[in-house]
Amino acid sequence: MSVSSLPSSNQSNPNQEAQYTLNKEDDRKKERERIRERRMKISPDLSEKPKEPPEKPGSIHHSFSEKPTLREDLNRNKLERTNERPHAHVIKPKSEEIAAEERRRRIEKAKQDLAEKKKILQKQTEEEKRKLSEWQQSFNQSLASPAKLSIQSHPTKLIKEWEISKEEIVFQSDRIAMEADYRNLKLKDGKYCIGKGGFGAIYLVEYNNTLAAMKRTDTFGETNANQEFVQELGVLLRLRHPNIILYLGGSANTQEQFFLTELMECDLNYLIKQKDSRALWQNEGKYYALDIIRAITYIHRKNLVHKDVKTPNILIKRGCAKLGDFGLAKSVGNTIIVTQDRAYSAAWASPEQINPKSQITFPTDIYSFAIVIWEILSQQEPWEGCTNLQLMFATASGQFKDYHPFPPDTPKELTDLCLSSWSLNPADRPTADYFVTTLEKLLATKN
Repeated sequence: MSVSSLPSSNQSNPNQEAQYTLNKEDDRKKERERIRERRMKISPDLSEKPKEPPEKPGSIHHSFSEKPTLREDLNRNKLERTNERPHAHVIKPKSEEIAAEERRRRIEKAKQDLAEKKKILQKQTEEEKRKLSEWQQSFNQSLASPAKLSIQSHPTKLIKEWEISKEEIVFQSDRIAMEADYRNLKLKDGKYCIGKGGFGAIYLVEYNNTLAAMKRTDTFGETNANQEFVQELGVLLRLRHPNIILYLGGSANTQEQFFLTELMECDLNYLIKQKDSRALWQNEGKYYALDIIRAITYIHRKNLVHKDVKTPNILIKRGCAKLGDFGLAKSVGNTIIVTQDRAYSAAWASPEQINPKSQITFPTDIYSFAIVIWEILSQQEPWEGCTNLQLMFATASGQFKDYHPFPPDTPKELTDLCLSSWSLNPADRPTADYFVTTLEKLLATKN
């Protein structure tokens, strides 16, 4: 565009202004043509306008020339999908009906299988209950006739489950030597002896890499000793309680009778003799007493009378007391049985144990346990300074309380409980369950 063609500021002719506008439009067209020619030289394809795909009939912006919005585009796609699947929300495909039927069949099959499993489980439970009932009846019958117990009549099948060969037991090892040194035990005949009794001896041994106590009879062939051994073995096989010594296994062979139990630290009688502070009532003594009366309650519920409850038979391990030595234990069935074996420990014996015409029942253990409580409270042994004749006469006449006064600081409830336990008439003594309840309340009050 030339400079002369521009209108001057002082010109106002309308013809000139129209001519100026036309010239400006021509210049713009020429400029666009030049740009198009340059594009053709660079890339001929850019000069052609891309063709848009033809609009589908019925689309939402088919009759509109402007660009559709995002919402319109979404609506168009939804409409296209609906047109491709007409009445999809009404007509259910056949494949889905088949799948639903398959699911129904699987559910019915699972219900049937579950019902069958419940029936099988119920039958198994009833069978186990029946077997348990039969075993309990046979157990009660075997305990109800202690005089008939012998090596031949003992349930050998049960013993074989716990059978231990002597070759499996180790009598000398580094672990045994360390324990023996701690206990000041001397090696004799290749064994460390922990204690002795009328039946034989107890040795320190190792079994399955575990220290244990081996109780072995030295009186082979003696009928009473063999029966006492088998009696204790049969009782330990059936008793399981945290306050009863744990049986590990043994052998009832007539040529070599022994059994293994867990190894305990010492007995309560030893602690009292050594004036060990653990045996004091205000320290651990009251908990030892509670442990033992719980064990007595357990064996009474099993229709067993221990007959030898005393501090030497109360074993201690890690603050827990356990009842041991069931060699004199006897069974009491629905009717009271007068036992033929009158063996007892004189200092802890009840009047009915000394009297040969009396009956030995559950109150016998209560009488002896009250003596154990007196030992813990007084830190003395019963009947010190008395001869056996004086002891037996005083016990048979019910005079234990006259020779054994309680310390002044003894709780009145505990004193009354022990005095009633020493009644000459067994029927006047408290039960083991009552003893447990009273001791628990007393200890809870003191704590």
